[in-house]
Parts: sequence; structure tokens; C-alpha cells
Amino acid sequence: MRVVYRVLGIGQSGYYRWLLCREHGSVRERSDRLLTVQVQAVFLKYKSHYGCRRVHQELRAQGVLVNRKRVARLMRAAGLKAKGKRRFRATTDSRHGYPLAPNLLGRRFGVEVANRLWLSDLTYIWTSEGWLYVSIVLDAWSRRVVGWAWSVSLKADFALRALRMALDNRAPQAGWMHHSDRGAHMRVENIRRF
Repeated sequence: MRVVYRVLGIGQSGYYRWLLCREHGSVRERSDRLLTVQVQAVFLKYKSHYGCRRVHQELRAQGVLVNRKRVARLMRAAGLKAKGKRRFRATTDSRHGYPLAPNLLGRRFGVEVANRLWLSDLTYIWTSEGWLYVSIVLDAWSRRVVGWAWSVSLKADFALRALRMALDNRAPQAGWMHHSDRGAHMRVENIRRF
């Protein structure tokens, strides 16, 4: 081998350093692999909510001296992208002056048979075309959705459509109870005219 070193004009230690880099990567590549593991650990610890700035701050707090741009590069290479903040949309207006039905349920959700207690609520989903509102009616015994409706506007009629669907599908016997939150979409006069 000494003849090869002399002919190529390299030293023995340079050859072994080249061989080590070829098998395991350069010092920088090995350092990047180790740092990527640390970045992933911080990213997962905070449930994918931290971007490169906050991951960088957390690593610095842990004593890891690293540049924020390097953290950003490693996160991009590993496909780590922080989750964006969810848009908030209030759907319950409890400050209205409308009459309210009394709360007869009193948080007693345990029922023995189907179609004795129905629970309803509405939620909202952001789509590429705007907000989509969804109202559901759930049978508390089976935990199955028995009625639903959707709308692009937050008006009482779609919550009542969900209740109508549940009534058409199940036809409950006398003594059943329908419980919803105190939002204006389920006002007493809306249900009475229903």
C-alpha cells in the first residue's frame, strides 16, 4: 500500500480519512444526522406545532449550539412542517335574550334503551370555499348519529333539519328527550314551531 500512497501522492492518514467519509459520511453529514434526530425529538415533543424558530430556541435551551438556518434546512430535509393554527369561529351565542328551555337532563347521560335521549350540537369545518356548518343528532344509548344536516350559513333551519331527519329515521316513542346547548339556533320558539 505504501507504493500506492507514494504514487498517488497521499498520506496513509488521508486515505483512511477518505475511507471513513465514504462509509459513514463526512463529519458534517454525521453531525447533521445526529442533529436531525434531536430536531425530530423536539418537533414530536410539541406535537408538530413548533416551527424552525421555536425548535431552534428549544435546542438552544437544551444546550445545543446550532444556527436557526441549519435547523430550518434539516427540518425541510426531514419533511417536518409545523401545523398551522386552526381558525376559530364561535358557533354558540349564549348571551342572547331569547327564552331558554329548562335543562331537564342535568348531566345524566346514562340511558338504558335506544331513542330515549338524543343529543345535538353543531360544528364547523373550514373548506377551500369557506365555512361549512354541520349539525348532528346523536342517540345517547347507541352513540350513533341519527340525523344530520349541513349549511354554508349559521341559521337555525339547518339544525332543525337535522332534528327532522332524526325524527323521520327513528320515530321515538313518548317520553323521549332532545338535549342541545343554549345557542340561538335551538331557541324554544324555533323548536315549538317545528
